[in-house]
Amino acid sequence: FRLSSIFQVPESFSNEVMFLTVQVKGPTHEFTKRTTVLTKNKESLIFVQTDKPIYKPEQTDSSTVHSEPLQGSYKVVLWTETGRIVEHSFSVEEFVLPKFEVKVTVPEKITIMEEEMNVS
Repeated sequence: FRLSSIFQVPESFSNEVMFLTVQVKGPTHEFTKRTTVLTKNKESLIFVQTDKPIYKPEQTDSSTVHSEPLQGSYKVVLWTETGRIVEHSFSVEEFVLPKFEVKVTVPEKITIMEEEMNVS
């Protein structure tokens, strides 16, 4: 026959090897079985994210607590109950408009007779 039972193991913050002993007693027979089991602690999934990787000095995010943050790199670090470390990086930088150069090439002479001209 098959015996099914749900039981709770003692709380642990690490993976542990434990002994599981099952004993069945009947009117004429007795059965005992002992085995080792590896218990693993369940842990919640942790996800850390800011809404963008780069902030201006005056900007803040609901997941960060900056009154007047200095420019530079920052890291949010969380330690879980099991000792696992979760990290998320972001930076605070002054916004600078990108610089670029535009070169336009036109014909050396343009007359009123020309309806079209090539410009690159």
